[in-house]
Amino acid sequence: MALIFVMADIDRKSRGENKIMGINRALLMGVLALLLAALMVACGGDDEEASAPAAAPAAAAAAPAAAPTPTPEPAASSSSSSSSSSSSSSSSAPAPTPTVSGVFTGASDIYSKSGWQNDPRLADLIAAAKAEGSVTYYSHSTPEVEAGCAGFMEMFPEIDCNPVGMGVANISSGFIQEREAGVDTADVISGSMTLLSSVQARGYIEDIDWVKDYGVEEGRCVLNGNYCVRIISMYTHWYNTDLVPDPSVLPKDLEGFLDPRWKDDLVASNFLYYQGMGYVCAVLGLEYCNDLAEKLENDQNMLITSGQNDIVIQGEKALCFLCFGFPIQQRDYEGLPVSNFVTDHVGVVQFPLGVTDVAANPNAARLLILWTISTDGSYVHYTNNPLNCECGIGWPGFGHGPDEIIKVEWGGVTPIIQSAGLTAVSDDTLTPPTYDFASLAKGGADFRNARLGQN
Repeated sequence: MALIFVMADIDRKSRGENKIMGINRALLMGVLALLLAALMVACGGDDEEASAPAAAPAAAAAAPAAAPTPTPEPAASSSSSSSSSSSSSSSSAPAPTPTVSGVFTGASDIYSKSGWQNDPRLADLIAAAKAEGSVTYYSHSTPEVEAGCAGFMEMFPEIDCNPVGMGVANISSGFIQEREAGVDTADVISGSMTLLSSVQARGYIEDIDWVKDYGVEEGRCVLNGNYCVRIISMYTHWYNTDLVPDPSVLPKDLEGFLDPRWKDDLVASNFLYYQGMGYVCAVLGLEYCNDLAEKLENDQNMLITSGQNDIVIQGEKALCFLCFGFPIQQRDYEGLPVSNFVTDHVGVVQFPLGVTDVAANPNAARLLILWTISTDGSYVHYTNNPLNCECGIGWPGFGHGPDEIIKVEWGGVTPIIQSAGLTAVSDDTLTPPTYDFASLAKGGADFRNARLGQN
């Protein structure tokens, strides 16, 4: 099982959806020293081949004969989803969860080296995937899914990859509607853990033993193999370096944004603000969140809109509260006056993908996921930007991430880490503790409802 962090700051637009500044495949977001120390340990095996001998080729997956009967959505509580977890939990004790050392794995299996597709255990899968000849890939991000399909077809030209960008508002609801209507839909679906929580809760993602069947490193795929994590990112605050040339004056915590010096100089995303505050609400409580929000929105006159990154870069506002990722491309390659900083209680987010339970091309779907979590797929996303620079977000275990993360330059901060656990606090013995994605998703929905009167 795994946690994760990295997205990117890219406006997404698909199927008529409004642009949402997010994080690029999905580019990036930095954490505390103890957590990142685990990353450095994981990265230490980057040049080592997998020591386990190749297993017998895994059997190819069979396509479903027909769409299964829709499964009713479970009650809105984290415990109701426990049947999807690899370990069931009781009311008295939380289910065991992976340790931090499982977060940044993926640097020592066969997928950490080019040529992984020649491993004999994949021979039957690749043959079956080529026989299927196509795969449909859904993501919340159009640029992400288009880059993924293009890179996949470059390695496997016999398989036509159909990219579909659904937008953050429709990635779950759109797939669920199609799946329950029995129409053609995704073979593979990708998003954040919270965005896809309703899909996973319904049992609409295949259980797959990625470790045994395909040699994926332990910890990279979670929830009975429902999801394999592509990238990790995190929320950060952006600031205009012309307007704030001295970073020592920047807020040291969330309450620091209430300093009168930032009145009329704050902006937030009309999507990321509610999602990011959901992490804070899940941990510190809705009352705390509402009180902070009242002061930010009313006393500080914080602007909540789309295009928040550009507003900061252009100097219209000094600070962006709970933006996402790291402005590596804008700052280091384009020379724009922007940088970022982090405070306690910023969210660290996993971005997984999984094979849907009604996949018409289940073998091609599995192969697409293996390519995506390989060093080849990771590098495509790491360089997926207009400049083709190494400034995006890939898998940190392969070194495909910002220096802020890889070089452990963000010490002393306690983030809120999203995990694949299904209990309120997945593991409070970790430093920092980790929180299940279902609770974090509920925190965001509760906060949005409290502020806007809607779910």
